[in-house]
Amino acid sequence: MPCLNGVQQITVSKDGKISLGWKATVPTSGTPVIGGGVMWITDWHAAMLYLLDPATGAVISELKVGDLPHFATPSLAQGTAFLPTLTGVTAVR
Repeated sequence: MPCLNGVQQITVSKDGKISLGWKATVPTSGTPVIGGGVMWITDWHAAMLYLLDPATGAVISELKVGDLPHFATPSLAQGTAFLPTLTGVTAVR
């Protein structure tokens, strides 16, 4: 779940109880997307794309992608992430 100060895992039990899990150690400002076994999330302040382990929140990889619009969210298709930038679209495999 995106939060003002990064992304944090939440779990909702069958009885509706919400519990907090890991919190990412990198600053993020976008909405997370899960695909290909990883979580893709952006930090538009720093023009970064992060790949996180969805089970632990640990950083798997990070990539400078260029200036991002606010709330930039990757779209995933056939093993590629497409990310809108202020100058076009960046594709990452």
